This record gives sequence, C-alpha cells and structure tokens, in this order.
Amino acid sequence: MASTLSEKDKELLQIRGSKTFDFTDPKFSYLGQRFSEDSRDFVEVYIYDTNENFIESSVVDSVDYELDTDDTVKLKTGTILRKLGYDRGRYVVKYKFLRKLAGDYQNVLVYADGTIFNPPEGVDPNENGNVVIDPNGEMFERTTHKQLFLREYKYFIHKISPSRKEIRLATQEIHNERYLQDFFYLQKQKKRVASTGDTTSIIKFNSNNSKEGESLIMELPPEQTFLPQMVGGEIRLNGAFLHSYIANQASTENTGNIETRLEEIESGDEFQANFYISNIQAAEHKRGDLHFVKILETFKDGKLPTDMTGVYRNLSQNKLPGNVSYESISAITNLGDDFLKPPAFQYRSDFDKKPVIVLKSNSIKPDTATTYHWIFGGYDKDDSARNHYYGTAWKAVTNQDLDILNTDADPNTPLEFKADNEAGRTVRIRLRSKDCHYHVKLRITNQNNQENTLHLPACIETTS
Repeated sequence: MASTLSEKDKELLQIRGSKTFDFTDPKFSYLGQRFSEDSRDFVEVYIYDTNENFIESSVVDSVDYELDTDDTVKLKTGTILRKLGYDRGRYVVKYKFLRKLAGDYQNVLVYADGTIFNPPEGVDPNENGNVVIDPNGEMFERTTHKQLFLREYKYFIHKISPSRKEIRLATQEIHNERYLQDFFYLQKQKKRVASTGDTTSIIKFNSNNSKEGESLIMELPPEQTFLPQMVGGEIRLNGAFLHSYIANQASTENTGNIETRLEEIESGDEFQANFYISNIQAAEHKRGDLHFVKILETFKDGKLPTDMTGVYRNLSQNKLPGNVSYESISAITNLGDDFLKPPAFQYRSDFDKKPVIVLKSNSIKPDTATTYHWIFGGYDKDDSARNHYYGTAWKAVTNQDLDILNTDADPNTPLEFKADNEAGRTVRIRLRSKDCHYHVKLRITNQNNQENTLHLPACIETTS
C-alpha cells in the first residue's frame, strides 16, 4: 500500500533505523498504546475514481479491520466498499490511521446555552423518541420542549497564517468540560489529570486486603484509568500526611544529572533538610557533584566526621573569624576534590560573566507551608596575603564574594535569604570571587514548627 508520508516524515518517524516502538519505554510513553489498542483509534477511508478524483470519505467500522500478529493492519476493503454502496466498478482507495486527541467525527445536539443533550438512552428522533423534529427541520427535546441545535464536535479554523503553514483553531459554542479540556491540552506537552474531590472521583488506596492507611495499591475511580502515557510522570497527593518516606539515593558517581537527587525526608519525628544545585545555565561547571552526595554523607549530622579524609582546616584556632570553633564544621576551608567531589565553577573576571547558579530545596511536599532560611559563608583564598610563615591566607566570605539575586532578598542581610513556601525553595546566587569555598546552610521550618538545619561546608568552589 502506498504511503502519503514524505521521505522527511518517514525519516523523523524512524528510531535509529528500527520500525518498531517500545511502548514500555518512558521515552515513547507519549505515544500511548499500539494502534487499535486505544479506544480513540479509528480508520478513515477515502474513495477516488481511477483518475484520482475524490468521491467521498467515511469512517471504517471497527469490525472491518484488525491488527495482525506482525503489527500490520488487515483491512476488508471489499466489505468496506459494499457497505458504502460500491458494489461494482474500479476505484482508488486510500486509508488514514488516526487517533482522536480532541473532538470527534460524530455530531452532537446542544441546548441554546451550549450544553450537550446527552440522555442515558441515547438520542432517539423516532416516533415517541426523546427528540422531536418539526416540519421546518427544527429539533426539540420532547419532554421540556427546549430547542436543540446540531453541532459538529470539532474545532473550526479561525485563522490561517500568511505562509499557510500555521492555523489557529477555536472552539464552537459547546459548553462541555471534556470538549474544552481536550482543546486546551492540544497545545501542552504535559497533561494534568486530577481528582475533582467529589465522592465519585476521589483517587484512593485499595483497602480490600488491608487497612486503607497501610495499602500500597492506588486506585482511580471506575470511569478513569492509568494510561500508558503516564509512564515517566508523577503523582502528587496534596495535603497528605506523611508518616514515613524512603528517599531514592542519588548515585555517588553522578556529577551532572540534575534530575537525580535526594529528597527532604520527614519520617516520624525526623524532619531533614536537603538541597542541590538545580540550574547551571549561567555558569561553567568544571567538576564535582551537583547533588553533594558525598558531602552530605559526611556532614549530615552537623559535626566534624570521625574520618577527616578529604577534609581540610587550613586555619589555626586564633586565625578563625569571630567565635568560630576549631572543632566545628564552620572551621573547614576546603574539601578534597577527588574524595568529596565539591562542585567547582569557572571564575570570570568580567562581572557580567561571573557564574550564576540556583540552589533548590528538595521538598517532597511542595504544597505544604514551609519557611526556608538560606545562609551563606565560607572562605576566600587570599593569595595577596601569602607569607613565609602561614602560607596561603584565608579570609571569611563577605557580600563582596557573593550576591543573592532573588528579587525579594533583604539588602540588610546580604548573605542570607528567607522566604515562605515556593518563593523560598530556590535561591539564585552570583559567585563573585575566585578561589572561593562557599558554605551553604539551609534551615527549614514547617507548619508544625518542626525545624531542621543542614550545613554543608566548602561545598561550592570557584576556580582560579
């Protein structure tokens, strides 16, 4: 059978030379199921005379085609033509294999306000049926005598671009949630499927064989289902009470995959903060782990580790700023690149090119009220103060070494940023000095006044 696809289209549809899609692969989950396995699939037939003049088109009955074992579609062309009244003659027949994403080829009846007339028994225009057609062809609902209007359950072309390569679609006067939502999601790469919250559409946990609070089986209401397109997506339970949470551990070898990360953990009475570098588009990442995995393992308790491998304190007690104790992690000036893998960014002398990064708290409950308090510090290696007795000198980081770029940052506390909820989850900083080793401290407080602080010393570096 000849194909109407161009060579370019065929090339785009190939997967590295293979003609078979793996529908279990999240990479291709947006395709859904194989053709004929989705209830929205249908075949359209186009009939032409022998000179390729179009005669008519129609939707093929589902009983007149089937998917063969080798993933080819078998069509009963003779039966299809006879059903359309073509008992003899020669015709050119073409097929299109389609999946409805929005709208339908069937028409609907609507009231004057645009709501669809959809009785449980179906539309019946026959004698004593629920639809009355008067001599002028106007239609009315039999019991209420409300006028009905025939509408195509489609979207009309509102405008065509001058290049004739783009069109703008618009909805008709059909006030139906499914009709409008399908149109909205045509332009979206992700689709949000939500429970409306009423008793017939609540997503719940199956409690057939256990207490509902102990069940690990999630159910959608009968009229909904988990679709193949949901593979690789996410499920959010807004306002849920978390009794315990086991985080997926990021690979210790991971140095660049920002999507793999640890999470904030709330388990029983424990409430543990955590963060990672979520955006490095305005910085040149030279080395190190953007998730601080090894550093977190070493300093998550807020104390100096028993094993100090890869941990350096280049200052003596009397050289530390303020009241910093030599036995605290605040005294750490540097971390070993090979062992603890602190992320390092290329220093630039041009102010407009200085590295800018975004730190993000890994909250597993983004919709829960939380206060985020970010505090920055650390040490700047000052080569100008190098001398014979003390070697490299280190000075405390100041606002000359780091800028907080959030629009709602308080200029009176230039090394701190504090905000509630989503506004506080991320902090954007500019690294202004070379050979700097920045400390990051995150203190989180939830709506129950539980508080936890994570302090990672010298966890971000700039190169010389």
